[in-house]
Amino acid sequence: MNSKTVIPSDISLGEDYNCLIISGANTGGKTVLLKTIGLCALLARYGLHIPADVDSVIGMFSNILADIGDDQSIIESFSTFSGQIFIINEMIESADEKSLVLIDEIIVGTSPKHGASLAQAFLESLISTDARIVVTTHYSELKELASSDKRFMNGSVSFDVETLKADYTLQTGVPGASYAIEIARIYGTSENILSRSMELLDDREKTADALVENIQMHKQEIEEERRRIEILKKELYREKEKLIDKQTKLNLRIEEIKNEKGIEFLEELKGYRHDVAARIRELQTEDMKASGKLQEDIIQLEDKISADLKEQSEKRFTSRYIPIDPLRISVGDRVFVTNLEREGKIDTVDMTNDSALIILGNSMRTRYKFKDLLIPISETGELKETKSTKKRRNEQTTITHNTISTTIQTSYNTVDLRGLRVDEALQRIDQEFDSMVRNRIGVAVVIHGHGTGALKRAVRDMLKFSSYVKDFRPGEQGEGGDGVSIVMLRE
Repeated sequence: MNSKTVIPSDISLGEDYNCLIISGANTGGKTVLLKTIGLCALLARYGLHIPADVDSVIGMFSNILADIGDDQSIIESFSTFSGQIFIINEMIESADEKSLVLIDEIIVGTSPKHGASLAQAFLESLISTDARIVVTTHYSELKELASSDKRFMNGSVSFDVETLKADYTLQTGVPGASYAIEIARIYGTSENILSRSMELLDDREKTADALVENIQMHKQEIEEERRRIEILKKELYREKEKLIDKQTKLNLRIEEIKNEKGIEFLEELKGYRHDVAARIRELQTEDMKASGKLQEDIIQLEDKISADLKEQSEKRFTSRYIPIDPLRISVGDRVFVTNLEREGKIDTVDMTNDSALIILGNSMRTRYKFKDLLIPISETGELKETKSTKKRRNEQTTITHNTISTTIQTSYNTVDLRGLRVDEALQRIDQEFDSMVRNRIGVAVVIHGHGTGALKRAVRDMLKFSSYVKDFRPGEQGEGGDGVSIVMLRE
């Protein structure tokens, strides 16, 4: 491993558990991790940047109590064991909920059995103070403590079994094996001594170490698989963006073709007008009988032009609308007025005269025949639900949920309204939508949050009648949920 390589670790403490027990091989990086935690806490306390991701969160500790290193003292008559006992006693006296306690190799220099039991007792006393605690150890008894007490969590530093080298990455939830005999082999210990030490090992210890080793190997395999999946997900997102871009370009091309056909029809219409003008001139010079025949021809020509105009007009919008069904409409439904080429809302329905009074904009009302009205359809070709249909479906949401595909949020298609008043938010939407339509952005993500619900309701009420909006729906899981609205903009 390059000496300049930076190895990141995800360290969590104080939410689900208050004490992290780190075990594993000697020279495995446990002390390095312990010092890193302490340094980060000190940096934050003095207002300095910590070497962590931008979304990281760290507590402010009034006490940082650490025991790292050997506290032997001939003058004070302290052995390693007695020196640590003295320090831990002081820690218990000083620790509280605002303290961070760091202990490297807790209770060493005495009988392993006595040391393990004493270490556990000290940790149970320390954790009762609500302090945040990180300790390193080789005691199997402390590794087992996390399985019986949810206040404790096992951790280990990744260790390559084949090369017997640490990679300094913290693995939470998995204890570490000591690899003492394997490391002794690296440092030149004879095989006779190593074989004898294996014979002297307790069978239970051998089984526990083997189990921990298997867990670590499986954890590494799972982590590698997780990284591969993350890479695949990013590739899929990129492919999805490409497909969305291709679909947008295809839709633009379809509209261009429709417009080209419209221009051809206008040229044809000019020809009709020339014919009508010529017929009128002939009519002025012909007798009454011939005039009657010409008048019939003109009427037929006018009918053909009107029919062609209506057909061409409807063809332009057949991808989004279909002819209205008077039996399925009701007050408040959204409709499209073909001769105005804009949407309105039904105010009243007159079945006797085959017409409906339509609200255009905020207040203007005009009556139109059913034949001049279209109703929006979903991308699946089915009628959107009317109010009467919605009532029968227990007044479910008025937004069609399947008309807009899953959308990826970018800086170009996002309108963030959080923290704005309603009037400011609605003004911001108009400004942003105008810019997006001019830049041919097809789908927008409007972030309004939940809050009291007032801003969300105001935004969605506006979206129903905005001239920029073709359709909209609440966000799905992975898009922001109901705290956002996904809006399909008009081309």
